[in-house]
Amino acid sequence: MMQTFTVEAGQALIIPCDVENQGNLKLVIKKIGMDGMEHLLWVGREKMARTRRLNMETGTSKLSITHARPTDAGTYICHFDTTPPVELKHRLDVQYSPTVKATVAPEHRVAKGSSVTLACEAKGNPPAVIRWSRQEGPLPSGERQQEGLSLTLEGVDRHVEGTYLCTADN
Repeated sequence: MMQTFTVEAGQALIIPCDVENQGNLKLVIKKIGMDGMEHLLWVGREKMARTRRLNMETGTSKLSITHARPTDAGTYICHFDTTPPVELKHRLDVQYSPTVKATVAPEHRVAKGSSVTLACEAKGNPPAVIRWSRQEGPLPSGERQQEGLSLTLEGVDRHVEGTYLCTADN
């Protein structure tokens, strides 16, 4: 049965690969990353991954991950070489705070009466909600904030001049 583990970036976790009557069966642990690439992590007692953050708990079939990173997210497959093969699959979801960046120039000089679109994007897990606000007070629409990837100001004049903030929250 597949389990899903959800952790925040920086936390530690244990992915169990225990099966009944394991005996001398060789355990192979693979990871299929969010990019679809397969990575061999462990074969028996031999570590294949080149990171100190992944370890097998002594005398067990438990994979420990310290200081989880977004790149650790994916599907972990615990494979036992039997006939037929026995596999346990676990999904790891690593959550992290959003980062925001402008997708257009951060400063605009606009002629009176024309329009301008401000835009930014955010990366985070879970996906972030982007909100626009204005440092000097309400947006030209009268709202305190507005959701969306972009904010278009139409028919601008000196009353819409100011600093517009793009923030993200997840």
